[in-house]
Amino acid sequence: MSNPLQILALLSDPLLNPNGQPVDRLGLDQEVSRVRRQLAALNRAADLHLLIATPDNLLNTLRDHGPFDLLHFTGHGSDGLLAFEDGQGGTFPLDAMRLQAIFTPLGQPPCQVAFLSACHSESMAQALLAAGVPHVVAIDGDMAVFDVAARAFAAHFYPALLAGKTVRQAFEFGRAAVLTDPDTLKACRLEAGRNPALAELVNLLTGQQLPPPDALNRLEALKFKLLPEPPSPLGRGVGGEGEADPHAIAPFPTVPTGPLTLFDLPPYPETLGASLDYFTGRAADWRHLIGLVRERRLTTILGFGGMGKSALAREVGRWFARRNLFPGGITFIALGNRARAEEARLTIAAELKLNPAVTESDRSLARALPPDSLLILDELDSLCAEEPRPTRALFEALRDYSPAHVLATSRQATGAAGEQRYELVHMPAATAEQLFLRLAYERVSEIRGSRAELQEVLQFLDGYPRAIVQAARQMFSPDLSALLADLRRAKEEILHDPDLPPEELRDHESVLITLNSSLRRLQQRDPDAAAFFPLLAMFPAGLSEAGLVEIFGPAARRQVRTIKELSLLELSAPLDYYYLPAPVRSFAERRLPATALGQYGPAALSHFSRLAGELASLLTSGQIELGVVLTSLELPNLYYWLDWGYDGEQTTGDEACLTARITASLRNFYTMMPLLRAEAQQRSQRALASAFRLQDRAGQANTLQSLGDLAMRVDDLKGAAQRYEAALTLFSQIDAKLG
Repeated sequence: MSNPLQILALLSDPLLNPNGQPVDRLGLDQEVSRVRRQLAALNRAADLHLLIATPDNLLNTLRDHGPFDLLHFTGHGSDGLLAFEDGQGGTFPLDAMRLQAIFTPLGQPPCQVAFLSACHSESMAQALLAAGVPHVVAIDGDMAVFDVAARAFAAHFYPALLAGKTVRQAFEFGRAAVLTDPDTLKACRLEAGRNPALAELVNLLTGQQLPPPDALNRLEALKFKLLPEPPSPLGRGVGGEGEADPHAIAPFPTVPTGPLTLFDLPPYPETLGASLDYFTGRAADWRHLIGLVRERRLTTILGFGGMGKSALAREVGRWFARRNLFPGGITFIALGNRARAEEARLTIAAELKLNPAVTESDRSLARALPPDSLLILDELDSLCAEEPRPTRALFEALRDYSPAHVLATSRQATGAAGEQRYELVHMPAATAEQLFLRLAYERVSEIRGSRAELQEVLQFLDGYPRAIVQAARQMFSPDLSALLADLRRAKEEILHDPDLPPEELRDHESVLITLNSSLRRLQQRDPDAAAFFPLLAMFPAGLSEAGLVEIFGPAARRQVRTIKELSLLELSAPLDYYYLPAPVRSFAERRLPATALGQYGPAALSHFSRLAGELASLLTSGQIELGVVLTSLELPNLYYWLDWGYDGEQTTGDEACLTARITASLRNFYTMMPLLRAEAQQRSQRALASAFRLQDRAGQANTLQSLGDLAMRVDDLKGAAQRYEAALTLFSQIDAKLG
């Protein structure tokens, strides 16, 4: 061999699977970097071509550069499929038939050696074998593999091949690397702790008694398969004659000395900065934005300060850059300290190194932007607040006259016609937990505490990324109880970077500073809306628009919409309630007027009495699952107002005690929720006392009936009979009076 070895590395890292669910990220950059270092150290001439694995990319590369000596695929897999990318952030499930069709036009094998570094890839190896590839490494068809194990294998398999070893020898070098790799052993230790039964099963099947981490480490090495397998055990053919091992040959015995030449993916633009190690949990948002940015000229990510808008915009930019989907360039421009549209024009021109003359007007700047480029304009908050009309005009010009696409981030929209708005809301609970634990482990080596303590911490952080980051930084000791005590005492006020003096903290380093700056903008924009904002703290589960009008009147619609426009609340799924994440609600609650509960309590109780009745009717009409789910979602609001109403409600007379009516409406819900039985008993007793205080016999009767139902649930037949009898007496008195 006199020419450099030709290696094609196909990399697939989709954000979502075909069902729209987030996919675990694989850390492709780390794998490629490790293999590249190992190959470069050999001083063997090789060309390493990196390619994002889409069917179109593979067809084009085989046409222009194929065949290759080595083919490597890194990505996800399942039985009979490799997870290629679809070019939009999603998954293209490539089956054996389609993979074979891609290889067919070559008229010869696409490579000499292939490694399918994907879970369950053994079934897909058949497509490569059918295409004439003599040596294929794949993962056992029934098993998944640790990413770290696949990296360790590749980092020693390929260098052994380039060093002139046989395929069998290179394969065994790879397996040995899996058994001796510290990261793989660490992953096996964690898995042994989670799944001790698996280690026992491995020992049973192998007839050995290895420690659980070692048993799983051995299993991990055995998952790698070299295909085709010999027709019989090596060295023992039929009749005692040994069969030749098809892999006992060195396909590249004389690779010339020389450098490793890398044909890399397009680089990340410097303006995007370094990727956050802890960026997680936004795959669906990421995928959605990829589609919007490609389809629309102007897209704005909206959300609370600290919700992760800038980080998400940067990651979208990185994704596009690696796939060269904006060949005119991708530029991230921070506009957070720009309050005038003219200043924004000058900053954009300077970052893009344009002639300053183009900043004379919005249109001239727009026309001067590079074609097929993406501009990420970050933090438009001051621009939108200080100069809303000029800012709108600038962005309309960028949309109408620019050959570039624009992705912006802001707490409020620019108002430009045709602006595509994307609202970023708080993270799902599972993702928030993952992020908090990952960051906390960077501060302390272990975390001590109960599951209940962790849940209380996460409940307060409520999926708010900046709050999660700053709470993790408050982990000065491994004990969750210490952090929890601080959160109970100071709440959002402790959510800041503890490594900086208070006077030096900036917006992104403190939740409190972020919220104060948002509130100041709201006060400047609409003082009435700013005065209304604290009232939303009275609804921990959020509030529907119908409830908003019932409790506060039609004028509240305008105020709440203004608050939402400045990203101080969000619409929460699945009910589209106006909702404050817990740290924001705590911030608002500190500003709640002392008279607010008494002023709005009667209207709130009236609204929730009606709503509780509707929820109860779902349970009695057979829509049990829906009724339980909706009641559970509403429960924080019901409890908040019941806790006030048990002592604060004032109207007297039959049917007057709304707290008793609401509590009684929860009767059927409580009977289906055994874990809430003690809560139900306590609240029913308080409701009964409230009904007596307000001289509401109907309320007393309904509550006694609820207490009777609860007694029946614990087989207290005597107690149930007493309460039912007392309720019946009251109902009879009310009927006699009505008659």
